[in-house]
Amino acid sequence: MKLQKTIKNKITISGTGLHTGSYNNLTIKPGLENSGILFRRVDLDNKPYIRAVVDNVHATERRTVIKENGAAIETVEHLL
Repeated sequence: MKLQKTIKNKITISGTGLHTGSYNNLTIKPGLENSGILFRRVDLDNKPYIRAVVDNVHATERRTVIKENGAAIETVEHLL
């Protein structure tokens, strides 16, 4: 039997982006049951969600890119 887990409290990490060099904030929040891992691009107008699932893998050359709902997240393997 595989048990699901989530974090207990929200955490925010800030720093310089690896590829862009821009200063960024990353907030990790507890998830709802059966929600999986979701990324959200709050810097985009419609604030799209991107599910961390194999079907959303867009590229893997020197980094992993996942793409969904017209948005992409790069280098997700460092967080996952």
